[in-house]
Amino acid sequence: MFSPYRGFLTLEKWLNGIGAAILVAMMLLVTANVAGRYLLNRPVLGTLEYTEFFMVAAVYLALAYTQFLKAHINIELVLSMLSQKRKLLCDFITYICGFLFFGLIVWHGTRMTVHAYEIQEVTFGTTEVLVWPSKFFVPFGSLLVSVRFLIDALQAARELFRRKN
Repeated sequence: MFSPYRGFLTLEKWLNGIGAAILVAMMLLVTANVAGRYLLNRPVLGTLEYTEFFMVAAVYLALAYTQFLKAHINIELVLSMLSQKRKLLCDFITYICGFLFFGLIVWHGTRMTVHAYEIQEVTFGTTEVLVWPSKFFVPFGSLLVSVRFLIDALQAARELFRRKN
């Protein structure tokens, strides 16, 4: 049976995989640029611009799945001194703060992306590259990690109430 929670986890895994594929593409592009520059005296134009944009996509596509794995940095030294109930309370507060913080990024990032699309903003370097596709990944990835923080907050709250009773 399909559940929204499992469906969201599947989406997170797929987007994390896409982020990893983007990293591989970046690696190949930079390798081709270096080989072209030093072996053929013909670098790949736009390498810097494209790798900068690819980096944004790779990072923001992986944020939600990284949160699912609880692989972000946390302070074990402080948390190890707390009771299980207090750890859960700290987790709940952290998840709500993360939800609100990334919610603000969604709101502001969407405004910036729409503006970049409307004016057809481009970079100026060795080649002109549209900026809005890269900016799109900021609110998109932030929306996903916001949902993940909300799911985690609800799970922490459920566990807190279970321990209370």
